[in-house]
Amino acid sequence: MISKTFIIGLAVSAKLQMAFADELEQDEENDRRFLQEYERDSRTNRFIMPETMYDQGWFSDQNPVYDLQTRHEKLAQLWERLVPDENDRTVQPATYQYKKFDNFFTQNANGSFCFFDDELPGRHEKTTHTQGLVAKVEWRKFENGITDFTGIYESGSTEVIMRLSETHELTTLSEGLVPGAAFKFLIDGKISENLLAMPNMTGRDEEGSTSWDFFHRPFQSRVERFSDSCERDTKEKKFIEASNRPYATGVSMPARYELDGTNHDSRDARAPWGLVYTGTHNFEEDDPLVWHDQLRNQF
Repeated sequence: MISKTFIIGLAVSAKLQMAFADELEQDEENDRRFLQEYERDSRTNRFIMPETMYDQGWFSDQNPVYDLQTRHEKLAQLWERLVPDENDRTVQPATYQYKKFDNFFTQNANGSFCFFDDELPGRHEKTTHTQGLVAKVEWRKFENGITDFTGIYESGSTEVIMRLSETHELTTLSEGLVPGAAFKFLIDGKISENLLAMPNMTGRDEEGSTSWDFFHRPFQSRVERFSDSCERDTKEKKFIEASNRPYATGVSMPARYELDGTNHDSRDARAPWGLVYTGTHNFEEDDPLVWHDQLRNQF
């Protein structure tokens, strides 16, 4: 005798499969239509880029024209969007959005956590990490005779964009920085992989002290939980909307892919459990108060 539960389960499964098939077919149709809009260069067989290539959605994983390019092409386009003129020293930092910070708690947390794009969705207001610096960097493998990782951890990469940013919106009452770091690894023919890190969520060290030194504490992919109950009831609760591990960011995906897009089976990929980044202190004699005054003068 077949139970009702089993029948219902089969029905739900069939509906889900049909819905998935319909969605997949629609995605393929969208890709075909998108690709038909652009011509290929007969000599190089590469897509001829439209003049409006940097419109909202160009750097989305829903744009196969962007996705299918090489990592070198993607880096050139992203960098042109981030830094249109490297010789222009008059560019001002992004404006703080104090009035929009409430959006952090009201908009869907998945808007930034669960999008696999090289840009934020247009409807998503960015209210954290709004000011910082970007640079093209090289990720080098460190030979220590112990680690044996796969993918980009093994090969390293020269097509990486790094962002160093302040998490919060600074005011004249701010007591120090809450730094953040991000690394975007560009890959041939697929979406990028990213690594994120912070020293902690509060900006305070083991002694409870704040600092204006961006590299005061090492950056980590796993940080301590908020100790304050108010922050647990607000920020932590918001983070959990998007991730059931709100105090850790993934580090395994760069081990799954080679720079040419080759995919390692998850059972064969070897990745670190976590990552720690330590800055070099080149200015040991600097007075932190000088940095504080410089920051305050920016307002």
